[in-house]
Amino acid sequence: MLVYAFRLPQGADLKAELERFTRDHALRAGCILTCVGNLSQAHLRMPGAANTFLVAINDQGVVAGWYGVTIGRPIRGFYYQYGAFTTFDPPGSELKFATKINRAGDIAGDCYTPQAGTGTFGFVLSHGHFHKYKAQPGNERDAVTSLSYVISPDDVAGNFNNIVQQYAFIYANGVYTQMTPFNATVSFVNAGNAARTLVGGYLDSNKLSRISRSLLRGAGAMHELRTP
Repeated sequence: MLVYAFRLPQGADLKAELERFTRDHALRAGCILTCVGNLSQAHLRMPGAANTFLVAINDQGVVAGWYGVTIGRPIRGFYYQYGAFTTFDPPGSELKFATKINRAGDIAGDCYTPQAGTGTFGFVLSHGHFHKYKAQPGNERDAVTSLSYVISPDDVAGNFNNIVQQYAFIYANGVYTQMTPFNATVSFVNAGNAARTLVGGYLDSNKLSRISRSLLRGAGAMHELRTP
C-alpha cells in the first residue's frame, strides 16, 4: 500500500483538492486514513436528494433535517452524525419534517399522509423508537399537531390548530395541557430550553385590536414581554 501525506493551504476546497490529487497520481482505489485540521464551512447534501434542509443541531453536533427526492416534495427526515446520514420514517406517514433535536439526540418533527385524511401529527424519535402526538386525538382531517420543543418523549410542547382554533400546548406524563394566557384567542410556542422555559406569543383577546404579543413561560407562570 502506498501512503501519501500532503498539506492544503488555508482556504482550499477540500473536495476539489482531493479529486485533483487523485487524478494527478492516477489513484483508482484510494482511501483517507486520517486528517488533521478544520473546515471553515461545509455543505451537507443527502446523496441522491433533489434538496436537503438542515433545521436543528444539538450541543454534540448532531444535525437534524429533511430532504426530498424530487423538487418541492420533502418526504423523509434524517440526522447527520459522525460523517454519515441516517434516514427515518415514522410509521403511517408519507411526508416527514424534522424540526428540533435536544441534547440527548431525541428528534421532534411533524408528519402526515395527504391522501389519508388523518391530519398532521407530531412525533419524537428517541433511541430508535417513535412516539406519536395529537393534541386532540379525535380530531383528524383538518387538525395539525406540530412540535416545537422536546426534553424527552414525556416532556414536549407544540402547537395545535384546525379550522376553528389555534393554541399552544404542553405534553407531560401523558397529559396535554392547553396554554391560553390572559384569555388569548390564539397562542403559540416557538422554542424552549433545558430549564423548561418556553417562548412564543399570543393574540390579544380583544377581537378589535388583534394585537400579537410575546410570551415567556417559566416555572409554571406566564409572562408577557414587551420592548420598551
